[in-house]
Amino acid sequence: MSRTQLSNFAWSKGKYLVYFTSSNCGYCSTFASTWDNTVDRLRETSSGVKTLKVNAEQFDIASVSPEVYGYPTVRAYENGKMVGEFDE
Repeated sequence: MSRTQLSNFAWSKGKYLVYFTSSNCGYCSTFASTWDNTVDRLRETSSGVKTLKVNAEQFDIASVSPEVYGYPTVRAYENGKMVGEFDE
């Protein structure tokens, strides 16, 4: 199966919270409801932070910089630059 190339252009303008996940990840399944609640709260507060969920089976994330080493990983980006990472 061919995966779509992904690069930081997807979150190059503005503030983004990006969730990197994998269908084969048990921790990701546990974290899914937390992510959904976070997305809902960000929408409710009109924070201006956009959210993006990236599934490793659908996208080739090898081109993401810095590299994603495990799942689940949540990163904060501002204008294309990573400003925070949450992977625990």
